[in-house]
Amino acid sequence: MSIFGKKVEAVVNYVDLDQDNSIIRSSDTFSGKKNTPVNFDPSEDIQSLEAKGYVLVDNSLDQNPAFEDGVDHYDITFKHKHVTVDADKPGYGYTKSKLTKEIKQTIQYRGAASRTPETSVNRVVFSHVYEIDVITGEIVKDKGWTPATRTFMEVGTPTLPGFVPNKAVVGGETVKPTDEDKEYVVDFKINNQPSELTQTAIIRYVDHTNNNKVIHVDTLTGQPNMPIDYDPQKEIDKLKGQGFSLVNNGFNGNGDIQFFGNSDSYEPVFIITMDYSAQPVNEEYPNDKVDPSYYSKDSTFTVNFAGVDEDHLPKPVKQTAHWTRTVAFIPKTGEIITDSYFDSEWQPNINKFDNVKVPVIEGFHTDIKEVEGLPVQEDDQNVTVNYHENARIIPVDEDGNEIPGAEHPRISTDPDDSSKAKSEEEIPNVEGYYCEYKTADPESPAEDLKVIYHTVKRTDVNEFEDRSDDISAPANDSPASEEVAQESEPTSDTDIAGDPQSTAVDEQGSEISEDQVNEAEATAAQNAAANLHDQVAIVNFIDIDHNGTSLTSSGPLVGKPGESINDLYSTEIPLKVIKKAGYKVVFNNFDNDGFVQRFDNNDLMTQVFTIGVSKKAQQAEDSGTQLATRMLSALGSGSELATSGKMKQLEETRDKLEKLQPTLRSNNPDSQVVSRLLDIITGLLNLVFIVGNINPSDAYSQDTSKKEENKDK
Repeated sequence: MSIFGKKVEAVVNYVDLDQDNSIIRSSDTFSGKKNTPVNFDPSEDIQSLEAKGYVLVDNSLDQNPAFEDGVDHYDITFKHKHVTVDADKPGYGYTKSKLTKEIKQTIQYRGAASRTPETSVNRVVFSHVYEIDVITGEIVKDKGWTPATRTFMEVGTPTLPGFVPNKAVVGGETVKPTDEDKEYVVDFKINNQPSELTQTAIIRYVDHTNNNKVIHVDTLTGQPNMPIDYDPQKEIDKLKGQGFSLVNNGFNGNGDIQFFGNSDSYEPVFIITMDYSAQPVNEEYPNDKVDPSYYSKDSTFTVNFAGVDEDHLPKPVKQTAHWTRTVAFIPKTGEIITDSYFDSEWQPNINKFDNVKVPVIEGFHTDIKEVEGLPVQEDDQNVTVNYHENARIIPVDEDGNEIPGAEHPRISTDPDDSSKAKSEEEIPNVEGYYCEYKTADPESPAEDLKVIYHTVKRTDVNEFEDRSDDISAPANDSPASEEVAQESEPTSDTDIAGDPQSTAVDEQGSEISEDQVNEAEATAAQNAAANLHDQVAIVNFIDIDHNGTSLTSSGPLVGKPGESINDLYSTEIPLKVIKKAGYKVVFNNFDNDGFVQRFDNNDLMTQVFTIGVSKKAQQAEDSGTQLATRMLSALGSGSELATSGKMKQLEETRDKLEKLQPTLRSNNPDSQVVSRLLDIITGLLNLVFIVGNINPSDAYSQDTSKKEENKDK
């Protein structure tokens, strides 16, 4: 083990979440001291994996971890990148022909001999879309054919002077990828009833991308078989400015001259087909001519740290929200349309950033345990957490004055909460002083904690404090009472506990010389050098008649672990004085026959021994004894009682009292009388047995037999 602390070794695992958390690769082993920040930069490895098609999910090193026992690895997780292939973007084993489905619309014209128009053929194309795993090349999702439907162009039947068609407009149906080709036939007939009335012609503009929805119509009039004087270019330009593009000009697209008809039953229709030329552009369908910033952007939430030197300052914790939308782009003009069929609002991939736990730095604290994640906004957001030095533990004496030369250790930070102080903070040892507690719980790491210490007095003098309010002399003024009073009062200044002029004495009352004191202090210094902490014990005498009020105590008894407490202190003299004052010992957990009380080795707790005494218990015992004596004297000897009828009377009285006792409340004075009488009668019955050396039941039998004999006589 290094003299500078044990090294903790660890590696970084790059984990594939899409392959059952398998490890893609691991870093070389690195190490550091326990509780120091992990200083490892995985950026090159992350970039390398991203270039291969991996997508970063979570980097555990972003949370500023510290080396700790039992943690031998840190995970950085990835998932596989997915791409879309279709007819426009083939790849990964899928050719354009495999991803394409074509359906034809064919219009055949008949009946006009050499003037019959050529067959019209239109096509629509469907693209099969797959989502592919870049790492494995496998299909992640079959998205089917797109679009779900296509619409053929409507075709206006060409006008032929002297002929009348049976259909003015043909085609324009909507088909699905599973449909078959569409075929139509238009028949021309010679016009045998030419009209001389004014004729009409329709110029119809349709949106091919919206199922040939009519977007504009011009109705024209003229004489039969006369040329139509009309130029559609003005309307076409207007529609282009709205995001449309020309697909087919069925009026004069080829420079043709169109004519009015000459039949009252036929109205020629000319179709000008427009497409909504704007293309949807987003992350799924990008366009090289569109800057990604139009449809993709990031916003961040960063937690920065300040207040400590750079060596200990945690790295900023940065979270990123990704925003996307769809825009409309017109390839021919390069324009991005702000109001189109495809436009959408910006949408984030998350609604709220995660909370960030503030790293703990020993000796410093923050105002908060963790930073609450903010709602996601389009603008970047920053929060700064400041560290402050912790306050200190200040040892003070009974008067609240700082103890000169005492250490002022800094309050420790809670290892799980940077805003709190560590609980059960060990307080420092102060030479010549002791504290009733070995640990303390600071309320705040920002405020100094003053801890009260008491002066250590090494003495074997057994003292008994004068408590005139608690220990009163008996009511009569007997000589015995005066003796107790004299023995319980201090006779000189040297007997007063805590007198700075008092002389140290040993257990027999002999004075201890200065050399002996110095020798004791030297021994204590040797023990301290051996790194053995002083332990403190106290023996308390309490009056249980007054809710455990303290009568006196041994004062702090100081010794090393394993040393005998009985060698430092004896209860003999205090108990003697207390008993003479009219008290009875009810319990005593210090004096155990044959057992030596020793100092433990617990720095966190003072050993406390308690001796409980009571005047009421002593008075009750005395009263009971006197009553029993008087009753025995009145009733006679044990054998006389046993052979008389009084034994039976005692038992009957006891039985009646036992039946009466449960009917009385515990706070009823009569209840206390009944209980006391029961105790006395039971004691008398037992006393009869002891004195008469006979069983009470046998005595009753003998008494009954004698009565029968007398009756017979």
